[in-house]
Amino acid sequence: MERAPCGLLYSDGGKRGPELSPQWNSSRGSRAASASTASTLTSLGGTSSRRGSGETSIAVDNEASIREIKDALVEVGEKYRKAMVSNAQLDNEKNNLMYQVDTLKDSLTELEELLAESRREYEEKAKDHSILQFQFNVMKETLKLSEELLNVSTGHHRIHVSLGLGMS
Repeated sequence: MERAPCGLLYSDGGKRGPELSPQWNSSRGSRAASASTASTLTSLGGTSSRRGSGETSIAVDNEASIREIKDALVEVGEKYRKAMVSNAQLDNEKNNLMYQVDTLKDSLTELEELLAESRREYEEKAKDHSILQFQFNVMKETLKLSEELLNVSTGHHRIHVSLGLGMS
């Protein structure tokens, strides 16, 4: 696709002659447009009957504009490359964070299951402890009663012995 001076496309997309876009004509004026058209024809290999200092200054302006456009294009390309690298880094970081979240979710699930199991074991042990505590208290009370009976019995035996009522 051919371009007009300063990198602008021709109004027909470059398929016809060097007719410039309406923006080009209105912004530069008809005199600049005709000089640019002559310069464009020359640069495309055509001939122009007009040669002069105005044409040379337009060619220099066009070269400077082309250089500016190329520099801007390089700058935009570099910004695009940096943006793509930044996007890739952010995407990698996002994927790493998502992996960490998944790993932490798995760990949390395992810990919740372990906690539930520990609670069940605790409740079972607490129940066993309550049963053992009850049995201990019953045995303690039985021991106390047995000691009291023994004391009473021993006391009766002493009374009998002291009264001479021995049980022989």
